[in-house]
This record gives sequence, C-alpha cells and structure tokens, in this order.
Amino acid sequence: MFLALDIVNILLWLLAILVPVLIVLAFVAGAIQCWVISRRPRTNRKCALALMLLLIAWVPLPLALGTLAPLLGLPPLSLEFLTLVCSALIIAAAVLAVIGLREFSGTQGYYTQGRRQAVATLLGGPALVIVLISNVVRDRSEVVVPPGQRVMRFDELNFKFYSPGEPWTQLPTNSLIPRATLAFKHTRPELQFLIIAEPALSADYSAQQLADEAIAEVLAVVDRLEVVYRGPTKVRSLEGIRLHSRAERSGQAYYCEHRLFATNGWNYQLLVWGREKDTEFIAYLMEWLAPRFEQLDPSGRPPTSTNSVEATTPV
Repeated sequence: MFLALDIVNILLWLLAILVPVLIVLAFVAGAIQCWVISRRPRTNRKCALALMLLLIAWVPLPLALGTLAPLLGLPPLSLEFLTLVCSALIIAAAVLAVIGLREFSGTQGYYTQGRRQAVATLLGGPALVIVLISNVVRDRSEVVVPPGQRVMRFDELNFKFYSPGEPWTQLPTNSLIPRATLAFKHTRPELQFLIIAEPALSADYSAQQLADEAIAEVLAVVDRLEVVYRGPTKVRSLEGIRLHSRAERSGQAYYCEHRLFATNGWNYQLLVWGREKDTEFIAYLMEWLAPRFEQLDPSGRPPTSTNSVEATTPV
C-alpha cells in the first residue's frame, strides 16, 4: 500500500513540474513563431505582433499559479501583479489586432498573412480574462476537503486547518520545535509539516520580528542555518514573510520553508522541512499545504490570557 502511495506521489510531483514547463515552452514557441511571421514582407506586422503579445500574456500563468516558480527557488508572482501585467498585454494586443485588421481590409490584396492571428487574438483575449477571473475567485474560495479528511479547529487560537490525510500522519509533538500546535509527518520521502500558533508578545508585533524569532528558534536546534531567500508571501487574506533556508543537523543536510504571519496580536508559523535532496518536493508541498490553513476570524484578537490548545475538534 505504501509503495503504491509513493508511486502516486512521485507521479503527481513529476506532473507538477512537467505540465507548467511544457505550457510555458508551448506559448514561448508560439510567440517566437509570431515574431518570425511578422518579418515576412506581406504579413501585417500588427496582427502578428498582437497574437505574440497575447501568447506572452499566457506565459506567467503557470509560473504564478502553478508550482514552477517555487520549484526553481524563485519568489512567486502575486495574483494582483499577474492580473495587472496580463491586463496590460491583453489591451495592447487587442489594440494592435483591431488596427491591423483595419489595415488588412484597407489594402485588399496586399497582405496575405495576419488576419488569422488578429482574429485569434480577439478571441483569445477574453478567454484569458475568464481564466484570470476564475483564479481570483478560486483564490478567495474555501478549500474543498476530500471525503475522509477533517477540518481541525483551534478556536482559542483563531484558526482551522484542513487535514492533509494519507500519507500524512499526525504527531503528538515534534523534535525540531516541541511547542508546535500541529505536527504532521510524511514518509518516503521523510518530511515534517508544523503549525505554530500563539498570541504575539505585543499588539504591534510584526512579521519581520516573527521571522527573526523563527530563524533564532531553528538555529537553536540545528548545527548550522543559512537563509537562502526572504521575501513577501500571501495565504488567502494573510500577508506575511516566507523564508527558505538550508540547515545541518547531526551531519545531515536539511531544507526548510517557512510562511510567517503576524496579525491582530496573533503569530502563525507554517513550516515544512526535510532532507535537502527533497528540496523541490518540499517546495511543492508547501504550496499545497499552506492554503489549507485559514483564520477563523480575521479581525479577532487574542484574549488577555490564552492557554495552549491541545485538542482539535473535527467538523
């Protein structure tokens, strides 16, 4: 049974890498072909370049919404930035297509290529807009929990988490950070996922302070720690900091990814860590696990004194 699950996980991991790469290559090849066509004497350049811009607009989608960027160790593009860039390219492509078609019809018999590219641009632009809108809606929507998985509520810590199910197993504690609120273990490859939730030391505690605290906490239990990336991140409505780091412990090399949020007096840390050789799989899993975390009340603040919660309530 475990072998079958391992094979499925490996296949899903390969698909997560190959599909975005193939999509990007296909659109890049199409954009290059449009440029080549535009150089021909009797091709309306505006029509060809319009489709080239539209194909370029499609390229960031797998980079931002898939897993290619984190797998390459690059900071992900935000959905807002992606929408802005794509919208500008769509508008420019539509303007070029309309002008090109007018030139095409105004000089009948001269241009022999370009009409199909312009028509494809005017049809493909709205399709890209629909894709962007659907991803924005999906980004704001609830995670769909498959049958057999639980919603774990921590009312006193103001969050819930959608249990990942097999092949993950919940641990009572964690050797890296014993005070973790939730700890899960993944076998083959061996990885751990932690959630640390607690009231902040002060009402104005920042994500930058939390990031420094997280680094110091991990550094205290490993022999060496190197932060290789530090930048902004967003999970649902929470905005915070992401850390990518390499660590050594008892002669073993590890790779860690943090998502850190400080909001309304609450501190939340999401952490996936495992062997350094599994870096790409760790990046993929963090992108899959992080959206399963959600605050119960985004405006809620911790009480004056909050006891740690040791049990979860399945829904």
